[in-house]
Amino acid sequence: MKIGILEDDPAIRGILSEMLEHAGHATTVYNNGWDFLLDIFEDEHTPKLDVFDVVLIDLVLPSISGAEILNTISNVYPSLPVIVISASSNEYLASIKRRYPHVKILQKPFRFHELLDNLAQVVS
Repeated sequence: MKIGILEDDPAIRGILSEMLEHAGHATTVYNNGWDFLLDIFEDEHTPKLDVFDVVLIDLVLPSISGAEILNTISNVYPSLPVIVISASSNEYLASIKRRYPHVKILQKPFRFHELLDNLAQVVS
């Protein structure tokens, strides 16, 4: 499975990538939303096809928020599965879930098996 990881914390980003690759997945990591957006568009108007099978997004990111990235994905790639990984408050995560009911949410800290379970659910 091709997994995009959008996480600004280098330790978390590295651990996620390493563990997912060890589990047999291909990962591409991003530490900010701008690099992610530049990578998922051919040009400023044309999205790439089949960029990822699933994207993991932290909501708290520098310069452009994970919520803004989530909104862009929902508009441009409505069928792309997304798993939010965030240490945000329960209230904020609940508001994200109400706005994007198709999105899975994992509150940090979470166990790796929970991530694998959610990956299996979103791509099945």
